Amino acid sequence: MRSSSGPADSIALAQVHGRDRIRAPTRAPRPGAKRRGGRREGPQGDTGPQGEQGIQGPTGPRGPSDAYDGFKFPGNNTPITGTNAARTRVLTFNIPAGSFAVTSKVNLSGGSTTSLVHCVTQTQTGYFDMGVSSIGTNGGETREDTQSTTFTAIESSPGPLTIDCWRINGIGDPPIAGLAEAVAIQVAHTQLFGF
Repeated sequence: MRSSSGPADSIALAQVHGRDRIRAPTRAPRPGAKRRGGRREGPQGDTGPQGEQGIQGPTGPRGPSDAYDGFKFPGNNTPITGTNAARTRVLTFNIPAGSFAVTSKVNLSGGSTTSLVHCVTQTQTGYFDMGVSSIGTNGGETREDTQSTTFTAIESSPGPLTIDCWRINGIGDPPIAGLAEAVAIQVAHTQLFGF
């Protein structure tokens, strides 16, 4: 028996079975979007505000000490003609503010001199140490002597470190201050013990 479907029906079936599937429309990416792991990321956001200041760390250890050294060259002699009221300046140089350990020395000599010689090393704040020498040719006197001092000082501001000398009951030519030197070593702190 002949099929009732004709060529027209065959063509219609072919058109139905052969047509493509309709795909869902895709959405266009936003400007600045990136694809990562199969997903689209949005654009970079604005930078946030700065965070709070962190706590301050502990103070580090003090560095190496500083030394301040003032001296007179050999041959740069100073006659000691002053008195206690008007002393002879032998040496001076400036040191900064801070705490210091100070040492000094002065070489003294005399020819026909007879004098009791005092030399004091002092800071502007008033910390000091002093030496005493009997310069002369009489009994108990010496033709040459070296006076030395050592002390600590606490200076709140920069200022001079000085060595001043003077003579007492001087007879004859004034004694001579030759080589003189003072060294101030800056330290973290000082402790004083007085008795």
